[in-house]
Amino acid sequence: MVSNLDQIPNYSAFHISSAHDSSLQNALKMGMSLGARLPDEVVVVGICIHPVHDFSETLSSAVAKAVPEASQIVIELLKKIIIQ
Repeated sequence: MVSNLDQIPNYSAFHISSAHDSSLQNALKMGMSLGARLPDEVVVVGICIHPVHDFSETLSSAVAKAVPEASQIVIELLKKIIIQ
């Protein structure tokens, strides 16, 4: 899935009690407020998963299978940026 940042739900928008429980949107807002030079546009490439209740250091077979396609999407996006 490829989305612009403004198309992605900000699940921690009202729950920012910890830096470990933040969202990409909040991290970018914090960076901007601190004067960091950040891009005007952020594109997120992600892999949708089924809800999981177990955590692991290894990828599930479904995610591992999707990584090459997600990687190719990132490469194509980077090529577009470089060519512009």
